[in-house]
Amino acid sequence: MATVNITKQFKSLLTETVKFRAEVVMIDQNLNRVKVKWGDHNIWVTAISSLTIGDFVLVEDNTILNKLPLLPYYNVEVF
Repeated sequence: MATVNITKQFKSLLTETVKFRAEVVMIDQNLNRVKVKWGDHNIWVTAISSLTIGDFVLVEDNTILNKLPLLPYYNVEVF
């Protein structure tokens, strides 16, 4: 009889990459990168064209996927 490893089954459901919403705070035209603010952290990521400071973007694997529209957004903490 085969054993069931619940941990392996759970990990198989998770994706390897992390996507997050961030705000553009600095643009470096020379190196084609932008600094984004994600929570309390500032991270350099690869840029896309037509970004301005204050834009919100979707980031995955240190690359901007696209610019996000200005929609209401809330952070919710669950205890």
